[in-house]
Amino acid sequence: WHLSKKLKGQSVYLGNSLPIRHWDMVADFDSFPARVVGNRGANGIDGQVSTFLGWSEAATENWCLIGDLTAMYDLPALWITPQLEEKKLRIVVINNKGGQIFKRIFHRDIFLNKHDIDFSHWAKMFHWEYQVWNNIPEEMNLAQHQLIELIPDAHQTEEFWKEWDAMWKK
Repeated sequence: WHLSKKLKGQSVYLGNSLPIRHWDMVADFDSFPARVVGNRGANGIDGQVSTFLGWSEAATENWCLIGDLTAMYDLPALWITPQLEEKKLRIVVINNKGGQIFKRIFHRDIFLNKHDIDFSHWAKMFHWEYQVWNNIPEEMNLAQHQLIELIPDAHQTEEFWKEWDAMWKK
C-alpha cells in the first residue's frame, strides 16, 4: 500500500505470485501509477525480469515488483541493461526467503523454497545500485538502475494475515 502511493504517474510491472495479488488487494487506487501491467496466465514465474525490461520505456520511471523466487528464475536478464541506459529502471525484490505464497495454502514448510540469499551480488554483477529496505522510505534517492531488496517483517506479515482473515470471517 505504501509503495503504491509513491508511484503515482509512473509505470509498474507486477510479477506473478504474491506481488500482483497483494497489489490488487491493498494498492491505493486514488494515487494510481500511469501504467500497471503483469504477465499473468499459465506462464509461471520465469522470464518476469526480461518481460519488465522489454516493456519499460524511457519517458517514465519503470518499477518492477517481484518476489525473490521470481528474481532467481531470471537472474541473467540484467545483461541487457547497458543497452537500456536511457531508461530509469527500479526492481524491487520482495525477499521473504522463498515461496511464502504456499505457506497460507498448505501450512507446511515442506512446500516452501527456503533460502538465505541476498540480492546484493546480483546488483553488483550487472553494475546496478543496491539498497535494502525494511520499510518504504519517505524520500527515495535512486540511481538510474536501482535494485531494491525489500525484506518484509515475518511477524508483521503473519499479524496482517490474521487480521485480514478475521475481517472476512465476520
